[in-house]
Amino acid sequence: MGKAKRRIGPSAAVRIRAMKRDRFRCTYCGIPGTDAELEVDHIIPVADGGSHHISNLTTACRKCNQAKGTKRIEPTYASEPDKPDGFVGLFVHFMKDGWIQYQGRIIGREEDTYLVQFYSCFDGTPNIVKPYLASEIRKANLYANHEEWLAAFDREWELRMEIREARSAEARRRRTCQRSTE
Repeated sequence: MGKAKRRIGPSAAVRIRAMKRDRFRCTYCGIPGTDAELEVDHIIPVADGGSHHISNLTTACRKCNQAKGTKRIEPTYASEPDKPDGFVGLFVHFMKDGWIQYQGRIIGREEDTYLVQFYSCFDGTPNIVKPYLASEIRKANLYANHEEWLAAFDREWELRMEIREARSAEARRRRTCQRSTE
């Protein structure tokens, strides 16, 4: 008889960090951990390609987590009374000259400073975590869920490719004109 296959999930340290980030409250219904048993839930289920990274984890009470099942429901974070601005959990694009310069997710807050987990624009892997003031966060493009965030990046990528192709076509046209005048 073979050994039972152990299900591997996020480490205990990552689960505690997620719960601490969410202030030990269910991000779906807002109930505090003092009134319910809390669990760490995957925002995008592992079966759908979600990872065990903290950016894909949220705190849920057992009732909400069981009711959710394998459906994809974005946590609201809105029920936390000490977070009226609701930035934690949002996805963000920091812009420069109208283009995405950095992308990330707001993973925590200490007073007026937010922690942003940055992700590579090339392959989406998590990079560094940097602090930002609330005034800097308010200037960035914020997204309620992962899908909106990715769609905005995809739209910009397509626009950049169109501009690149138009510039290449213009350069080819100029070279052709120069050759014909020689």
